Amino acid sequence: MFFALAFLALLLGSCTDDEYKIGLNIQPPGDELLLSYTDTISAVVYSYREDSVRTDEMSTSLLGSYFDPVFGKTTASIFTEIRLSTVKLDFGEGAVMDSLILKLAYQSVYGDSTTVQTFRVFELTENLNIDSAYFSNQMRPYDQVNELGSVTMAPLIDSILVDTVKVAPYLRIPLNQVMANKLLSADSTHFESNEKFIQFFKGLYITADPVDISGKGALLTYNLLTAGTSLTAYYHNNEDDSLQYTFSITSASARYSHYEHYDYTDADQLFKQQVIDGDTALGATKIYLHALGGVRTYLRFPGLTTLGLQIGSGNRAMISVNEAQLIFNNHENSPALSPPSRIVIGKTTDDKGTTTILDDQVEGEGYFGGFYESTTFQYRFRLSRYVQQTLLNPDEDNLGLVLLIPNASFVPQRVILNGGASETGRIKLAITYTKIE
Repeated sequence: MFFALAFLALLLGSCTDDEYKIGLNIQPPGDELLLSYTDTISAVVYSYREDSVRTDEMSTSLLGSYFDPVFGKTTASIFTEIRLSTVKLDFGEGAVMDSLILKLAYQSVYGDSTTVQTFRVFELTENLNIDSAYFSNQMRPYDQVNELGSVTMAPLIDSILVDTVKVAPYLRIPLNQVMANKLLSADSTHFESNEKFIQFFKGLYITADPVDISGKGALLTYNLLTAGTSLTAYYHNNEDDSLQYTFSITSASARYSHYEHYDYTDADQLFKQQVIDGDTALGATKIYLHALGGVRTYLRFPGLTTLGLQIGSGNRAMISVNEAQLIFNNHENSPALSPPSRIVIGKTTDDKGTTTILDDQVEGEGYFGGFYESTTFQYRFRLSRYVQQTLLNPDEDNLGLVLLIPNASFVPQRVILNGGASETGRIKLAITYTKIE
């Protein structure tokens, strides 16, 4: 052991620390492979509107309205079936509805939860289909004249006391006598099965009035598939004066979320010029990402395909990429809303904007990156394989990259990043490479 340790110490002591040379003591003197670095490749980058995102059959749903000072107003609504908890429901002789309460189990909030909002409930007039795909920009017919119920309040996000017992917070909306009478007067055949019940009562549209004050409002996440979410009928009949029946939302319930951005008419002027009016040159200063079928960003590095020619002084040099990092800086060092914990980047595959994952992402999320670094206000990606393939195949069509917020179907987040030529903290593609002679 002593001789082994002594030999190891001798080896370590004889090494020289030169991080810029590869192959020392292997290559003949003068033939060492030198590492080079560049971060001057310019970016073509701009933000654009996303058409929609698919939102059906999610376990959580967003509800509420938020007025972002930069992005403008967004309102989130819910379309959902209601199902029987047990079949062959019988309210009994002389049944009278005491109250009918819709409860949604709270999970999280994005925005100012102290803002008073108005939440409304309507009845659907056409069925949803559990086998259909629904997207965030779709509306379904509902009875706009006969509102079933509403409540105006600052949403509860802390535990509440019910009969001196603390329970998890929920949104409570009392429904009116119109809905109560519909259930009480229904023929018993409607309660024989869920299939018959949803033909009789097609479901609910739950929405919020748009908030009109900049910086106010909130988008709230509710868990529809927990026991805390229900439609409960409290009633009495000739035999009992304290009865209740619970209608529920389950994984078998067709449901989806609708997001309204109002065409970004209330957004910041520079945002509208770039995203709505298509002034792509403004991407040089800053770019935008907005979830919920909102905004994505296109990105391309035209100079990447000619990097070999630049290095080879007109003759294409062979380059081995040691590492390529793509770095984005948050434009807001003190944002009012927390930036997304992660953003993702994909490769565009056709002129319709279809994207696929990059080969670098296959290496694992820890390697690929995209996570927000709160100390540096940055997002970093490793794109070594993407850059290497681009250099090896400079004549192939390069349709660019797309930057977006993941889980955009139910995560209500946004971020503003520095652009491709921002005076401080521009988008940077930092490449460490070896020129192969």
